[in-house]
Amino acid sequence: MVLFAWWGTSGQATSNAQYRWVGLGVAGMILCLAAGTAWLSAGMRAVGARIRVAVPVPSATPEVVGELRLLPDAPEPGSGSLVAAPGMRYYHRASCAMAQGKPVRPAERAEHLRAGRAACGVCRPDGVPAGVSAA
Repeated sequence: MVLFAWWGTSGQATSNAQYRWVGLGVAGMILCLAAGTAWLSAGMRAVGARIRVAVPVPSATPEVVGELRLLPDAPEPGSGSLVAAPGMRYYHRASCAMAQGKPVRPAERAEHLRAGRAACGVCRPDGVPAGVSAA
């Protein structure tokens, strides 16, 4: 429509005769913009539908409760003992968040040091302030 309006306007000598062709060109541009908007909206809806399929909404999925189990020899939180689990690189206070939920066992500081473990940087079981090395 825009090209047709350009062609029609170019054949007219006076501006009064060109107005109807300009109106046709404006209508063509509005039609093109509406078609482009509809095309983009359809694409966004299609992408949104695929995202909803691929990423489930948390409230739509049933809550799954993990198996609860007792940890053997788990120290009481806040008991002040130092704990670690086999394979851990650091030893922690029993109340440390980094040791919670892990199968930790209490031991003396010397035993942890013999196992090659270092003090946790979060709970600071050695009482060394942050930024100062314990060695």
